[in-house]
Amino acid sequence: MDFDENTQKDFEAAKKLYAHLQAHGFHPLFEMSAGGDYKVHLWIFTRGCTAYEMRQFLQTVCADAGIKPHELFPKQSALDSSKPYGNLVKLPLGLHLVTQKMSVFLDDDFRSITDEQEVLVRLQYQLQNLDVIPHIETDAIDVDDVRKRLSKLAKGVDTVPSSQQDVTAD
Repeated sequence: MDFDENTQKDFEAAKKLYAHLQAHGFHPLFEMSAGGDYKVHLWIFTRGCTAYEMRQFLQTVCADAGIKPHELFPKQSALDSSKPYGNLVKLPLGLHLVTQKMSVFLDDDFRSITDEQEVLVRLQYQLQNLDVIPHIETDAIDVDDVRKRLSKLAKGVDTVPSSQQDVTAD
């Protein structure tokens, strides 16, 4: 999710959505994009989820939180032969080509994470929990059902470990 208006209001909206996702058991990564003082990206990594399902999930949680990001990725629900690729996205922790600054992750208190080990712990946690986005049937989207699934799923998701805790691969 992309909050690129570079305003305090937009930054606060990103923080609100981040807290909303955490309250429902998800652990997004909060990244300052380095394109301005308030430009933010929220990241949720997953596998086994179609672009359509991810867009529906993101639209549902944003609506539930009363937040409208500047952009949602993926932007397309599906690809076809006329458009075999989706929109490009700058990966986390990259160099902003205009400002020549590196983006950084923020912790739960919205302070820059400067310790490389803490960044690795958070990334490793994300990579080990790629299957936490609920599967959504593609026939019809029932927003109440998605919210129920989110609530049920939140009860079974562990908290993000700190860098002091041992994180082991499956």
